[in-house]
Amino acid sequence: MPTKWSVPLAVTLLFTLAGHAKSESDPATGIDTHYSRYFFAPTAFPLQKGSGYIQTHWLAAWSANYGIAERGSIGFSTTIFGQPFFLTPKFGVKMAEDWSTGGGMMLGYIDGSPLGIGYGLSTLGDAKRNLTIGLGWAFGGGEVEQSPLLSINAMGQFAPSWTMMFESWILTQDPSDLHLLLYGVRWYRGGRNSLDLGFIIHREVLDSWNNSFSPGFPFVGWTFGF
Repeated sequence: MPTKWSVPLAVTLLFTLAGHAKSESDPATGIDTHYSRYFFAPTAFPLQKGSGYIQTHWLAAWSANYGIAERGSIGFSTTIFGQPFFLTPKFGVKMAEDWSTGGGMMLGYIDGSPLGIGYGLSTLGDAKRNLTIGLGWAFGGGEVEQSPLLSINAMGQFAPSWTMMFESWILTQDPSDLHLLLYGVRWYRGGRNSLDLGFIIHREVLDSWNNSFSPGFPFVGWTFGF
């Protein structure tokens, strides 16, 4: 069964975190070698050619991406069960000193039919402090969704080993249907490792904070850069 891999993956995670906790920072980006994404959403910054990362969320979802060119990368995203499976090509271009644009796709197949989402990105700022606006169009069954998915994301380093992150997802056709917020921190475990710790919360939960407070559903992610 695929779930048997959860234990060795967890052991590998803990071993790697301990083994690289004292590794040096990447001189190209300071402490952050994982500048190309937030919790889930990407920035417009491309991975450097020859660099990449492996990422997991809750040890259940896994992804990897690798820079194959100066402005482009290729990767995949899946679960411990191997389904669904998506290819994740992405490109990014630096337009000005503090402005980058890019785009990409999550492409998968179900019953021989392609499905996924194509997206465009605009990022203001640098690798340590930035704001990204993204628009994505879902497709599947021979149709393309006319109303895009809007994503607004930001990060800012506030301590030598810590960065605050915020991520939001909004359906523009009917914002009341889906408005997810992710907030939390990225803890840098040396130049290769980072832990993402935070909460996922729905808009309706925010509306109920006047009566009772709930931080949201816990989020845990780990990334190993190479």
